[in-house]
Amino acid sequence: MESITIERIDDVIQKHKVMLLCDSVYSESVVCRQDFVLLFKKIHDNGIFLLARGNSDIVGYAVVYANDMQTREAYITLICIRNEFQGCGLGHQLITACIDQARNQGMTTIRLAVLKKDIKQQGFYVKQGFEFCGETEDSLLMFREI
Repeated sequence: MESITIERIDDVIQKHKVMLLCDSVYSESVVCRQDFVLLFKKIHDNGIFLLARGNSDIVGYAVVYANDMQTREAYITLICIRNEFQGCGLGHQLITACIDQARNQGMTTIRLAVLKKDIKQQGFYVKQGFEFCGETEDSLLMFREI
């Protein structure tokens, strides 16, 4: 893969196509969730949707919310790199792009949740500077100052 570009996507149809294309990467499908329609509406209305593209290939995406002006905390709700493009530093580039977007919106902290069973992803986030800060029944909560 030559070069990666990360661009903000605002088109609802393109967002949906990208999410469908990348969904098989998740240990639990996003697009098959019972609340997917509501989740997608929230993503489209409030999230910053970042598309990672290499040459003409869609390699992944991330969605970050950076609109909580009271707490100044951003939240990465989804991040995905297609299997055939993993291990090339693209996840780091998407995290960096999320942090840049959040910082540009005046955020000072960024948070995320990772499933307890996704050990590989937990290690990835720790390498990106995230620390554990709590848990729910299924997920570990992580944060990082930006």
